[in-house]
Amino acid sequence: MRLLLDSHVILWFAATPRRLRPEVLSAIADPENDVLISSASIWELNLKASKGKLSLPKKFCSSLRSQGFLPLPVSWEHAEAASSLPKIHLDPFDRLIVAQAGLENLVVVTGDANVLKYPVSLLEA
Repeated sequence: MRLLLDSHVILWFAATPRRLRPEVLSAIADPENDVLISSASIWELNLKASKGKLSLPKKFCSSLRSQGFLPLPVSWEHAEAASSLPKIHLDPFDRLIVAQAGLENLVVVTGDANVLKYPVSLLEA
């Protein structure tokens, strides 16, 4: 399986993994699965950190890589697909990861009720 973690799932996994369902923790820990993190999620988390809404550890990206998470760059095609999604969710970062999941055949791991309404492969956090 190829998983794409939503921003809050990244934080929950790092700080409060008990918030994630056991199936999600198993899927993330399974060495057979690729676990990806969108560049958009890193941007979103750093924007929130810069506004004082959350705190990120130093060398956050290095830490994610050392845990085996893979980066997913944002392509032009991803951006274009995000703009054509149904208006279920208006958050541009969430729309982008939904578009990435659709184009790259990924499973979005999320607890966001609006993201869960999109017709892409999903794993509820």
